[in-house]
Amino acid sequence: MPERRSPVDRFKRSLAQATRALAGRPRVEIGFGPAARAADRATLRLPEPAAPLDAAAAARLRGLADRLALRLAHHDPAVHGRARPTASPAGALFDAIEDVRCEALGARVLPGVARNLTAALAADLARATPTAPSNDHGTALARALPLWLRERLTATPLPPAAAAVLAGARDELERRAGATVDRLRPLVTDQAAFARLGRELLGDLGVACDAARSAGERSERRELRLGVPLATPTDAPARAPSITPTADDAAAASAAGGEDLDIGRRADRRERQPPVAVPRRARRSPESDYRVFTNAHDETQVPERDADPAELDRLGEALRARARPFEAELARLANRLERRLLAPQRQHWRFDQDDGVLDTQRLSRVIADPSARSAYKEAVDAAFKDTVVTLLIDNSGSLRGSAIVIAALCADLVARALERCGVKVEILGFTTREWNGGRSREEWLHAGSPGRPGRLSDLRHLIYKSADAPARRARRNLGWMLREDLLKENVDGEALLWAHERLLARRERRRILLVLSDGVPLDESTLSANGSRFLERHLRAVIAWIERASPVELIAVGVGHDVGHFYARATAVRRIEDLGAALFDRIAGLFTAPPRRR
Repeated sequence: MPERRSPVDRFKRSLAQATRALAGRPRVEIGFGPAARAADRATLRLPEPAAPLDAAAAARLRGLADRLALRLAHHDPAVHGRARPTASPAGALFDAIEDVRCEALGARVLPGVARNLTAALAADLARATPTAPSNDHGTALARALPLWLRERLTATPLPPAAAAVLAGARDELERRAGATVDRLRPLVTDQAAFARLGRELLGDLGVACDAARSAGERSERRELRLGVPLATPTDAPARAPSITPTADDAAAASAAGGEDLDIGRRADRRERQPPVAVPRRARRSPESDYRVFTNAHDETQVPERDADPAELDRLGEALRARARPFEAELARLANRLERRLLAPQRQHWRFDQDDGVLDTQRLSRVIADPSARSAYKEAVDAAFKDTVVTLLIDNSGSLRGSAIVIAALCADLVARALERCGVKVEILGFTTREWNGGRSREEWLHAGSPGRPGRLSDLRHLIYKSADAPARRARRNLGWMLREDLLKENVDGEALLWAHERLLARRERRRILLVLSDGVPLDESTLSANGSRFLERHLRAVIAWIERASPVELIAVGVGHDVGHFYARATAVRRIEDLGAALFDRIAGLFTAPPRRR
C-alpha cells in the first residue's frame, strides 16, 4: 500500500502546486526551510510548516507563497533595474512600490490570493517590533506608503494592525499623491509605465530620485491620458507581462490540514500549458479624455460570497420558476449547440502522416510494403480547445422582467454546454450601486460641483461564475439578477475594461468576450455633468482599442437594440424570445469558423 501522507505533507504538496500555478512556472523548484525567499528565478523557498498546522498559520504560509509567486510571474528585473533610483531611501521605496504592483495583479482578480496576502501582512505587522511614533515626518510617510498604496490599488481591506501605521498619514498621502495613484491603477499590468509613474509618485511625496538610467526615462514628462482606472475585480484575474494566475482560488488551496487536493490536481493539469504572451499594446488602457471623479465607492460583488445564503436560495428558486416557460426550448438549443461543438472532436483526423494511429484504409499498403510511409492518421484537437469565454451581461434596469430571466437562463445553459466541450466560461454582470450617482455624486456636490468631473456614479460589477468554477454552481448565483434593487444604470466602457483585464489574466490561448447589452451606456448623474455623449465616447474608444490591439475576440449581442454601430461583430435581437437562438448560433459560429487572427 502507498505510504499515507501526514496532513502537513499534504498541505506542502498542495501549496507547492498552487504556487507553481500562480507563478506560471510549472518547473520552478519549491523548497521548505527557515525563511521565505526567492533564491533565484528557478527556486522558491517557503518556511517549513509546523505541526499541527492551524488555520492562521496555513493562511500566513499561503500568503508568503503568493507573494513570491506573484513576484516571479509579473516582475521583470531588467525593467525594474533600469528605472530604480540608486539613492536611499528612494530605492527602497521604489522596491516596495513594485512589490505592491505584483501583489495587486493577484489580489485584484483572485479573492483567495487577496485573503492570503492580507493574512501574511497581518502576521508581518504582528511580529514587527513595536516602535514609538516617529518624529520624522518623512519616515512616517515612508512606513505608511506601501500600506496605503496596497489599499488603493487592490481595494481590499487592510488588517487592523495597519490602522496605527496609517494614522495621521493617510490624509496627507491622499492630498499629495492621490491623483497620481489614480493614474497608476490602470498601469499595474505594464511594469515599465508603472515604474515611470512610480518615480513621479515619489516626487509627489518629496522623495528625491536620481536621474533615470534608461534612455526611455527622460526628464520631460508627458501626461498619461490612459482612460479609466479599472474597477477592482475579485476572484480572478487578470496578467502582464505574462499574467498567469488562473487557479481562481488555487492559492487558497488546502484548508489548514491540507485535505483539499482537488485544486492541486487542477493546478497540475494547467501547468502543462505554457503561459501565453500578451502583446504589449494590449496591456494599455485606451487613450481618451475619460475621467472618474472617485472610484472609492465602486464594488465587485460575488453573490455566493457576499449574499445571504437563504436569500440566494430563494432567488435561485425564483429564477427556476420564472424560467420554466422558456426552459424546454432553450435546453433544446443548448443541446444542439453541444452536438455541433462535439462533432469535430469525434471526426477530425489528419491523414497521410508518417506516424500516429494506423489508418485502416491504408492497411493494404502497409502489408504490401512494411516500409510504406504516410499510412497513419493523427487525431486533431478541435479548434476551440484551450479557450475561455466571458459572458458580460448588462444588468441595467431596462432589462427587467422576462429579458433578465432569459439572459440568466441562457448564460447558465451556455456555461453547461461549453463546459461539457472543455471550454471554460465566466459569467459577469455590471450595473451601478445607486440611482442618480450615489455617494460619488454626494462627494462631488460637497466639493462645490467642479466642472467636467468625469464619471459620477458608484459602480457595481458582479461575478456570477468564475472561469474555473463548475457550471452547476452558476444558476444559484444567477438568481441574484432577480433581486429587486439590483438592476439600475450602466457604464459599459469600464465594465468592458474590467472583463477584458480578467481575460488577459487567463492561461488559455484563445479568449472570447461576448457582451449582452441593451444599447448605449446610461448614467444620468454622469451625463448631466459631462455631456450626453461622455459615456458613449469612452465606450467607443474602449471597443476600438480591444478590437484593434487586444488578443481578446470581442462580440456583442444587442437585446432590443442594434449595437452594430458600436461593435464590429454584433447581432441584434429584436424580440427577447429570440435571444437564446441568436446567442447559441453566435457561439457555434465562433467555434466552427477559424479563430480571428491579429
